[in-house]
Amino acid sequence: MQVRLELQVQFPKIGRLINNGDLAQFYQNYTPPAQFDSKQFELLQRLQDLNKVHPNPAIGQMTASAAQAWEDMINQIPVVNQAGDKATYTLIEASPIDGHLIKEQKTFVKIDGQWYIK
Repeated sequence: MQVRLELQVQFPKIGRLINNGDLAQFYQNYTPPAQFDSKQFELLQRLQDLNKVHPNPAIGQMTASAAQAWEDMINQIPVVNQAGDKATYTLIEASPIDGHLIKEQKTFVKIDGQWYIK
């Protein structure tokens, strides 16, 4: 139960980052340190800057849908490992192309007291 409570506060934060187009910050906050790639981070920052100068309505619609899907996970009960340092949720999002539901497993891992997306 503690794992669920710890992660529930993350979903609105993730939703806001995605909805605001702040993908570089999302990447920085939720990528495990051993997997963090500074070049990927810089690329995301450049894409954000480009989208601010030349907004694309399609991207805005996709990020809004993705943000809502993350926020909706707050009501799920995760599958948690026995150690309590790994929790898996199902992200359910409507396809921006045809509206069918896309389901994707999202696993969080706790490293040094911080939750990351594996």
